[in-house]
Amino acid sequence: MEIDETEFKDFKEYNISLKKYTNVFDCYRNYKKSEELIKKYIENIDDYDTQKLNDIYRDCKYLFMQNIMFGRIFIDNIKSYCKQEERFDLKKEVLNFEKLDEIKMLKLLRDYGQHFSLPFSNLRTSYSPSQEKTTGIEPLISVSELRKNVTSNTQNKMYLKSLNEGEISIVDYFKNWSKLIDELLLKVKTDFLLLTDLNIKQFVLSKILCFIDMGNYIPVGLAKAEEVNNHIGIYQQIEFISFDELVLLHLFGTNY
Repeated sequence: MEIDETEFKDFKEYNISLKKYTNVFDCYRNYKKSEELIKKYIENIDDYDTQKLNDIYRDCKYLFMQNIMFGRIFIDNIKSYCKQEERFDLKKEVLNFEKLDEIKMLKLLRDYGQHFSLPFSNLRTSYSPSQEKTTGIEPLISVSELRKNVTSNTQNKMYLKSLNEGEISIVDYFKNWSKLIDELLLKVKTDFLLLTDLNIKQFVLSKILCFIDMGNYIPVGLAKAEEVNNHIGIYQQIEFISFDELVLLHLFGTNY
């Protein structure tokens, strides 16, 4: 499908901001992949060869630390996006998110995990007599071990003081901060669409996403070409604008 010079130029300019949003979306997708890995491991624990408690601890330390890191990277990249695009109202909302208990815990565990291994101290299990198998696990973290992170920053120290002694369920926090991360992406998406001109939306729908039902083919970029001298109908590419088709589907597709 051919597009005119103005459409190419307008999308090229729009793509500058789109790439910044794409970075946020990529971080979110990484987080969601790590979230699914945790859910799969917890819900299907009986299918894994985990004969020792330490095997489960080691697996959970890896899976949860990966999730925690991706979660904080996502939030930090949103803050960077806000700064680059001068979205000051959105930045205020992000800062309010960071005041929530679950997000404070996410940051505390990220900072702790960068210096130490996550301090799992116990494990709750769910067992189904009818199925005769373990149907779920719930790793617990020692608060007293978290307090030993003396290099922690002021915010973490203040948050640690608010925690009761004993053990906390990382699964409960994981479920809650996952919901908040979903909410935060929706806020960023809504904000980004406010920056999107209606003509750009119509262009994406009519010139890019229109291919979605044509053999699952969707363009991954726009090309500017010029006809080769003395070769009628033969063109050479002189400029190419790449984009992530999944981001456009996420922004403008009816099922996203």
